[in-house]
Amino acid sequence: MKKMICAMAALTMLATACKDKGEQFEINGRIAEADGKTLYFEAVTLNGIEALDSTRLDEDGQFCFQGTRPFNPEFYRLRIDRQIVNLSVDSTETIHVEAELPDMGTDYEVEGSGNCQTLKEINNKLIALQQSIKDITNDKALTLGEQERLVHEKINLYKNEMKMHYIMENPASAPAYFALFQTVNGSLIFNPISNPDDIKFVGAVATAWDANYPGTSRTENLHNIAIQGMKNTKRPTPVSLEDIDPGKISAAGIIDIELPDMSGFELIEQIRLLYPDMRIIIETMHSEVWIVRRMVKADVDAVILKQSDPENLQEAIYSVLSGRKYFCPHFRKCLRKLPPEMPQVLSKREQEVLKCISEGLKSNEIATKLYISVNTVEFHRKQIMLKLEAKNASDMLIKAIKSGVLEI
Repeated sequence: MKKMICAMAALTMLATACKDKGEQFEINGRIAEADGKTLYFEAVTLNGIEALDSTRLDEDGQFCFQGTRPFNPEFYRLRIDRQIVNLSVDSTETIHVEAELPDMGTDYEVEGSGNCQTLKEINNKLIALQQSIKDITNDKALTLGEQERLVHEKINLYKNEMKMHYIMENPASAPAYFALFQTVNGSLIFNPISNPDDIKFVGAVATAWDANYPGTSRTENLHNIAIQGMKNTKRPTPVSLEDIDPGKISAAGIIDIELPDMSGFELIEQIRLLYPDMRIIIETMHSEVWIVRRMVKADVDAVILKQSDPENLQEAIYSVLSGRKYFCPHFRKCLRKLPPEMPQVLSKREQEVLKCISEGLKSNEIATKLYISVNTVEFHRKQIMLKLEAKNASDMLIKAIKSGVLEI
């Protein structure tokens, strides 16, 4: 009887806690076969997992949690032991979850949020991938090399599915963000810090979040990751004409060379000086604002983005040999979306200071490098932030890069 009274009291308190939510979101539901278990409600923040609330479930398994509504998609989870239900919230929505132990983390139903349903899809696909990798690595009939090849193929297939159906389909969504930060065996599936092919997908989500949720910590984090990735994957040594395999230069003047950084553009300048009549076609995976601007200013004869159809390269070659310029459809789309170029608002010295800041130098290190005082560095830093209308150093770098003022 005492237990029943306590249970009724707990339910009464729960009902009271989930009444009149106002500017709050609500997550409620029922976890069956969980009598006596503690259900944790946790936030998945940029700094890690943060415990928000918990409740000890009774035989009925009902629960209800509330939180202050976020103004951009934020991530939460329900957890019992190692069973986890991932959730996303971006308004005053009410999300209802029905699950049953011991399969709470995979076999649950969620209502009231399309994003949460999509997170469930992604999570179950990830679990299937992990099981597939485990089966491959446990197969003693396979050599180590065969196991590595098969695992690599599985991960690439999974990445392609995530790119097509969850990231690029709606890069401003919570599932797109969630898909970017999945891990397998402790390693990121998408790793823009070491894999240049992954940078454009982080960049796509960062751009979409910046348009929809400007100034939020998650948006700034996406931009910072993309910027760091581009810095890490830049070619470390400059390229000169002596480095080019003569076999890569045809009679038509086509150069097979990647152009993600300054050395590529310097190479174009050298070619223009030595071979003024040579026609140049650029093939690149980069479509960032500052690189698009540089390619236009370089006055090359054709630009092909690597996501273009193979026929586009043939069309480019034919056009260039016929004396016409050619931009592939993807590059033309980039040109149409190119924002107006910001006037040259920064002085030469301010540009030098900004460049040093982007390289991670501290004020005293900048002062030593530029032979100026620390006070002068701080003055230029304040002027740069004022001119770019930046809230902080991170915002300053993001705005400088997006506007083309800073090239990395």
